[in-house]
Amino acid sequence: MLTSAAAVGLVGALTGWGLSESDAKYYEGEVAAGRYLVTVEDTGDPARANGVFTRHESYDRATAPVM
Repeated sequence: MLTSAAAVGLVGALTGWGLSESDAKYYEGEVAAGRYLVTVEDTGDPARANGVFTRHESYDRATAPVM
């Protein structure tokens, strides 16, 4: 996946997946700052994915720590 994302740019890939441009730019900045971007395919069990992210102290744009 990284190869196709690199070809169109991260913002282009994320907006292609349905994220707003402002969210995509936020995540591009996070990656540029050396942070990881993890995506999850919805399998109908969002609580399971949320549990994994919670255990590993992850965040999204809405819950990001103020730096």
